[in-house]
Amino acid sequence: VGPGEPKSRRGERVFQAQMEGASLLGGATKLRGIAPKFGDTRWWQLVGLGFLAVSAIALRMNLGMVVTKYDPETGMAAKDSNMKIPLFLATTFFIAKVMVLPFVNWKPESIPARIYTKILLMTVLGAIGGILEYSSYQFCPISVVVMLRVGGLVSMTALESAFITRRSLLSWRSAGGLALVILGTAFAAWQHSEKEKWSAFAMLGISLALLSSLSDATEQVVMEDILQDEEFDLDVWTFTGVAGLMGLSFMLVLLGTAQFIPGDGHGGVQENTVHTLQVIFSSGMLMTVIVLILVVVIIDMVTASQIAKSFGATTKEAVLSFRIIAAWIFGSIVFMALPGSGFGEEWFWTDLVMKSIGGVSIIAGVSLYLHFRREGEEDAGKVSATD
Repeated sequence: VGPGEPKSRRGERVFQAQMEGASLLGGATKLRGIAPKFGDTRWWQLVGLGFLAVSAIALRMNLGMVVTKYDPETGMAAKDSNMKIPLFLATTFFIAKVMVLPFVNWKPESIPARIYTKILLMTVLGAIGGILEYSSYQFCPISVVVMLRVGGLVSMTALESAFITRRSLLSWRSAGGLALVILGTAFAAWQHSEKEKWSAFAMLGISLALLSSLSDATEQVVMEDILQDEEFDLDVWTFTGVAGLMGLSFMLVLLGTAQFIPGDGHGGVQENTVHTLQVIFSSGMLMTVIVLILVVVIIDMVTASQIAKSFGATTKEAVLSFRIIAAWIFGSIVFMALPGSGFGEEWFWTDLVMKSIGGVSIIAGVSLYLHFRREGEEDAGKVSATD
């Protein structure tokens, strides 16, 4: 800025510089939502964010299994789930997100009403997707549900983002990369389906899994639209806290209702949260695991949201599909570190081969998707080759 330049002009140039400057972990603002170039700074930011998000999700999945199977009397895993508490565990997910609010200087009046409306819509879609997903487990092997959901989330998010909100580009070549991601997921999870029983209502389970994918994919596209809003730049920390607050309000109503619905939980109801808390607070092990879950949920939500903000929701879902491999790795480590405890996942060499093929396919698919999408964005004039 020249020393004799008018103050108004100086302010305009400062604002322009800020708009073109780097945002938190996300690169230049003008590149928001744009695919990174292989090897550049944004590429390595995506790798780092993806590693943290995938590791946090995988760790959360394994910690959740510890909570449901841990037997305080023996200190080992029960043969069957000791506590069937899906609603309680889902509620802890939102509690963790709310915990960031005191640290973000959230001013409710500073966020436009339309942003709150979209966050509420996103929360409702996520809740519907979660209910449908848990319902599908009753009729279909979990590994099959996982494959259907990952494949559905990747493909449906890509289509909605490309043709409804038009936040990202999709070509036949970039779609081929996503197809490779889905194929890698099948390699990684299919062998587990051979060890699980199929219900007579398997088609119902498959339908519920696909519907849950559609709901969750729409949730991801709404998230992308919120975080990439052209008029209001909502940071991922505040977004995490506000989304958690809305989700927690919904889950508390749902969890409260479950206390009075007949079921196979403790006391003959769907979930007995008082009993659950008594068990947790009576065990130092379970209390430690719950605290760890809260921590990894925050890491998961913030890093995953930043991927959606900086690189797009489709990129986020493609990268996070690697969680199938990561969860197996963590489970195998736990199994070897705690032999005879019943925790973790026993593995064989055939599992290692299939997981390796699946992992390589997922990584290759994500790389091809980003490469061809970036080419398309440059051809469309959304970004230049030097950006």
